[in-house]
Amino acid sequence: MTGTAATVEFTPLSSTTISTTITPSSLSSSKLSQCVGCGLIIYDPFMLNVQPNLKWHIRCLNCSKCLRSLMNDSTCFVRDCKAYCREDYFRKMVLMMMNTMSRMMDDGKK
Repeated sequence: MTGTAATVEFTPLSSTTISTTITPSSLSSSKLSQCVGCGLIIYDPFMLNVQPNLKWHIRCLNCSKCLRSLMNDSTCFVRDCKAYCREDYFRKMVLMMMNTMSRMMDDGKK
């Protein structure tokens, strides 16, 4: 995979597609990338680009909730710069929706 990029398409809950690309890191580049997962500069030969500007070391792309590695998954979800596996993302979204509905119902009673 020298000099090429392998693209994996991730589909989030909405209809938009998150394009994740494994690209060779450019060590000679004046602009080095910082890993969203660990905060360190990425010197590895490859990195994961998730969404437009979020980059991870391959070993650092883990679910923020259960800490399971996502590097071999076909889907991954990102919210507030945190990556989630499918199961934890849907749990998080269901809780957010329930809290919103509860607040709306409470506001309707006033």
